[in-house]
Amino acid sequence: KKTVPGVDERLLVLVRHAQAGDAERFWRETGRPDRERPLTGEGRKRNEAAASGLYRLVAQVDHLWSSPYTRAWHTAQGIAEVFGRAPEAPEPFEPPWHPHAL
Repeated sequence: KKTVPGVDERLLVLVRHAQAGDAERFWRETGRPDRERPLTGEGRKRNEAAASGLYRLVAQVDHLWSSPYTRAWHTAQGIAEVFGRAPEAPEPFEPPWHPHAL
């Protein structure tokens, strides 16, 4: 049975980005900033499975927000494909985060 919030309720689901490569190694090999570190092949595969599992549990999503960091954005895109909703990267999701802005 899928989870459906009541009339006056909201369901907030937080998902950590899927597996990404080692930050130090990424920097050493590419010279690019950590925000550009992508998911690994294994991370993409596990994200696909996790997104399918989430879909079986949650009836719908009204919003799919993501940090603009590459690994987070790619994770959100994988979830978006399953739910048929485009991810959004609101400005408050740009690190460093300020709790009052979220």
